[in-house]
Amino acid sequence: MRKNFKVDARTILMLGRDSIKDHTTALVELIKNSYDADAVSVDVEVICNENEQYIRVADNGHGMTEKEVDDYWLRIGYSHKRQKKVSKLNRRKTGEKGIGRLSSDRLG
Repeated sequence: MRKNFKVDARTILMLGRDSIKDHTTALVELIKNSYDADAVSVDVEVICNENEQYIRVADNGHGMTEKEVDDYWLRIGYSHKRQKKVSKLNRRKTGEKGIGRLSSDRLG
């Protein structure tokens, strides 16, 4: 008899918070995504005052299509980097576990 795993929605929260040890690591993971997108500039803005609290990471990388977001980025544990190990600028892509995308949860 074939058996399958069952996954609760809370699993995503647990992976993001437990697999990424601290806020610094989470921020570095997001910056590494910029590197993989061939960005040559990454701006990190941290605002923490009584009126506003947010972290903004912006880059000039090539971005993702909606299909790439759906097929790659939203698939937890999947990494397209295993098939395509270098970027368009011939950079070796970083990370292959597919959990860095959960860094935003850790930061939140």
